Amino acid sequence: MSERKPSLLIVNDEPSMRRRLLQSLTQNGFAARSVADSYSALVEIYHEAPDFLISDLSLPGNSGFEFLRVVRTQFPSIRVIAMSSAYSGDEVTCVASADAFFEKGTSLDALLGILKFLPLPERWARQPFVAPAPVCITSSADRPHDANA
Repeated sequence: MSERKPSLLIVNDEPSMRRRLLQSLTQNGFAARSVADSYSALVEIYHEAPDFLISDLSLPGNSGFEFLRVVRTQFPSIRVIAMSSAYSGDEVTCVASADAFFEKGTSLDALLGILKFLPLPERWARQPFVAPAPVCITSSADRPHDANA
């Protein structure tokens, strides 16, 4: 029986960045997959929750910050790494509901170091995953607007 690889989901709207991360992380022993937006990410997570989530903070459709708050609330055992080129510093992890922060443009070795530092989720023993109640994230275009605001 083969040893199980840690699973990882990459959420980034830049195809070249997704490909680069996917290739590097797969070569470094992760069962990695990727999507372009938070809606697709939620579908993937409900289908099979990853051990690690790497998400850009600038996503189409809604804020990456909002998306990570939903993930943190609904899937607390997933280890979350926020990623951005627009932000930097450790304070981002707190604001972004993340375990760690990876600044785009830095070495992928830095990301690998973060992944090695973070503990594997408690569910590593792999009890059957039961998804929580569905979550609805609406884009700002779908939200009702107050004409008096």
